[in-house]
Amino acid sequence: METKFKKSFDWRAARAVALAAVLPPLQRRLHAVVFVLLTLIVANTLFLLAHRGLQTIEAWLTLTRAASQLYQAAVLLHSALGILLMLALGLFVAVHAPEVLRRLRGRWWLPVTGATLVALYAFLLYSGVYFLFNAKTADKQWLYWSHMGASGVFLLLYAGHRLIATQRFPRRQTTGLLAPALALAVVMLAIDVAGAFVNAAAPKDRVVREALPRTKDPTKFSPVTGLHPAAPFFPSPVTIASGAAEVNADSIIGPSQPNLAAEVRAEVEKHGFARQRLIGAEGCARCHADTVAQWETSAHRFSSFNNPFYAASLDLLRARDGAPNEFIKAHLENYGWKDVRTGQIKSQWCGGCHDPALQFEGTMRREIDRGAVKAQAGLTCLACHLIKDIPGHTGSGNYVWDDEFKNPYLFSDASGSLATEIHDMYLKANPEQHKRDMLKPLFREGQYCATCHKVSLEPPLNEYRYVRGQNEYDNWHDSGAQWNAARTFYQPQKKSSCQDCHMPLEPAPLGDLAAKNGKIKSHRFLAVNTALPFIRGDQETIKRIEDNLRGAVRITFAGLRDGDRTATVTEAPQATLTLKAGETPELNLVVRNVRVGHTFPGGTNDSNEGWVEIVVSDAGGRPLLRAGQIDPAGHVVENTRIYNVVLVDKNGERIAKRNAQDIAALVYAAVIPPSASDVVRFKIPAGAIPPDVRELNVSARLLWRKFNRPFSEFVRAAEPKVFARSGPDLPVTEISAAQAGLLIDRRGDEIAYTLKAEPKVPVKEQYFLTHDYGIGLLLQGDTVLARKVLEDLVARKPDCDNCTRTLARLYIANRDYASARRALEEHERRWPHHPQGAWLWAGVLRWEGAEDAALAALNRVLETYPRDREAWRLVMEINYRAGRFQPTVEAAARILDIDPEDATAYYYTALARRALGDTAGAELAQTAYRYYQRDESAQQMTNEFRRRNPDVNFAAQPIRVYALRSAQQE
Repeated sequence: METKFKKSFDWRAARAVALAAVLPPLQRRLHAVVFVLLTLIVANTLFLLAHRGLQTIEAWLTLTRAASQLYQAAVLLHSALGILLMLALGLFVAVHAPEVLRRLRGRWWLPVTGATLVALYAFLLYSGVYFLFNAKTADKQWLYWSHMGASGVFLLLYAGHRLIATQRFPRRQTTGLLAPALALAVVMLAIDVAGAFVNAAAPKDRVVREALPRTKDPTKFSPVTGLHPAAPFFPSPVTIASGAAEVNADSIIGPSQPNLAAEVRAEVEKHGFARQRLIGAEGCARCHADTVAQWETSAHRFSSFNNPFYAASLDLLRARDGAPNEFIKAHLENYGWKDVRTGQIKSQWCGGCHDPALQFEGTMRREIDRGAVKAQAGLTCLACHLIKDIPGHTGSGNYVWDDEFKNPYLFSDASGSLATEIHDMYLKANPEQHKRDMLKPLFREGQYCATCHKVSLEPPLNEYRYVRGQNEYDNWHDSGAQWNAARTFYQPQKKSSCQDCHMPLEPAPLGDLAAKNGKIKSHRFLAVNTALPFIRGDQETIKRIEDNLRGAVRITFAGLRDGDRTATVTEAPQATLTLKAGETPELNLVVRNVRVGHTFPGGTNDSNEGWVEIVVSDAGGRPLLRAGQIDPAGHVVENTRIYNVVLVDKNGERIAKRNAQDIAALVYAAVIPPSASDVVRFKIPAGAIPPDVRELNVSARLLWRKFNRPFSEFVRAAEPKVFARSGPDLPVTEISAAQAGLLIDRRGDEIAYTLKAEPKVPVKEQYFLTHDYGIGLLLQGDTVLARKVLEDLVARKPDCDNCTRTLARLYIANRDYASARRALEEHERRWPHHPQGAWLWAGVLRWEGAEDAALAALNRVLETYPRDREAWRLVMEINYRAGRFQPTVEAAARILDIDPEDATAYYYTALARRALGDTAGAELAQTAYRYYQRDESAQQMTNEFRRRNPDVNFAAQPIRVYALRSAQQE
């Protein structure tokens, strides 16, 4: 064995070779350069590793919240040293290798280790340079860790190479390398940590609420939004981190761009708004090309004066003059502002969500140059991504924007220079801090969207009282979509957030560096606004919106009806209803909210317009009867089922110009909650069908137009340039359609009407169409027919758990508690301990007087639905009636945690606290109740309006039967 080993590795011969290979003077000098550079890069690496290690420790994270300037310089130095070392090492190898190969006389171990060192360093250089020009994304983490591991292997292999060459451990070289490197790294780390302590001692970023008296005197009531004349942007609750009432908001629009101001102004003069030139996204596009391309087409981008629909309504508000109310007067006096119109101050209520670039500079309370860049900015990247806090979920722009944010990366203010390239290189190589700054955890929550998609109108604005405006957040939160409502008719298999629907994953073909597996969260924020892309000629976005809308709400034929008699086609292919001669049937259709996570429609429903169109044609296609058409003037005709909201002001005049500041009372809301249905009824007039007609075709469509015709005409008058070429005929989108045949068989004194409709769902799920029909009837209060439909459904489909629950719910609505108990007992036998069944049990047990049992049932509900506000409401009421006042206060507090503007919760809090002897707490709660309660006298405004508008009064009825009209008479 010893002889064999010697043949493979002759230490004596190796020693002779090593001694003969003493470095000549030139190689010694080159080696010294390599050694010095290697020492520096090792010191630099040790510092970088130590710094990164500290950042992973939560206790140190506050000291090194942002990557320090020294750390960033060290990263750049690391790259520079790496390149210099490669040059020096290459020169050394070029001189050293030929001589080594000449003297070795066929021995292989030295060139192999040397070549391996060169190859390993080449990999280190490649991977290091790669991260200079490419982001360290999640799918490239393996390359990063390979770089880290290869550096350690390189040092070990270098020591081994020297050991083989000289036959002794290179202590002097090792000490000469590591000792200075370690000392230099320690010095750098000490400087870095000292700087972190200095930063920690500096004033912290703060969430400003000092100006709001609610925090100073908790015994006095102020709105939970923090709305108070001392707020800097009153009547908007938005605040900025510094607490100032006016700051430079240049960060919202980013670094100045060549010719930007001139190009924006030229677009405004030509089109009425800027629609081509990007504002505030150029810098972001360098790394996030796909995100910016998506945002470029979004409604968020066009939220300010680059949205003519918003601008027209805002100008209406801003033009108002007159004496300021007491709140605005106090606000003006608090800041010493003079010569400011009341309308300008009120417009700040809009500015927090629509015009942050103008709002934060105080421009909303001054004259606005609509051609200025900031007036055409909309919601830019940093307008949203610098929101640092959301104090509650009251909406109306109640957020804190971080005006104190400083981009921690080197050369962040550079523009179009080498410094910009260096900034981008460093950011791509070290994106972690950027991710923490720009993607806060709250951005993934629905509460983030509630900031602007939940609105309240309060006395400083409407000079009336608290009125709830649009509210997508609560409509979504209090639904099955979020698993917060045991009373939902359908519950999806998993929860869905606002972001799930409005920011779905989308391919990123432009190479967005935030992409994972080639996809990013969409920043198109697709919803229903086809008006904005229409006025700028963006047909691609209109198509995307229409594709997204199609099928979100489903229209189907339910059947024929005459009084309490029905013939349904929800499951059977056809159904026949026989009537006496001279009688005609009523056509029933069902409109079901299938996948809209809040009400359909949502948003600005005082100007939105969704409606049902129906056309009855003969066999040749000639229209005979119809409803829901658009007349020659562009208006949807009367006698149409329209899904919208009708509001009036204090004078009983309709809100028709998006003048939200005037909203006082709701006349009616024709909307469909998530997973719920609406029944639409059309009566065929007697004698409307010619005697010789035996076969009819019936088509029904659910249509959508973002703004109704009166509002678009108002905008055309206010913004003539916008509609100069297209006119105000906004796109009409077909959301869903259904077809049916109607056969007429005259048999003497009787006529048999046979409806043939094919359900567009799988056969095994067709019974859900019957269930939808029953739900719609129940919600309209048509309980007689609903009972018949649902009882028949449960008899045929006893294994349908939600059908059984809907039937029990119907019995409870009819106060038929004995039938409800029987239905729930059967439900309990089949689906024991079901939380949605427990919700219904609570209603039955409460009526029976078993309130403790009802509370037990509600506790079972709350185990699965801990944020079900209606369940907590029942807990609160039962405890109060039982004289348990402290549990009443606690249940009310749970409701107010979910919705801090819930008047009923304040009411019971006041009663319970008074019973507990807490007079001050009771007075405070009672004041809050009076503030948030509905105005009981508002009905006088709505009744007068309904008397003057019989078509609106008809639409406000819970059950409406629309008469089909002759197509020839129109």
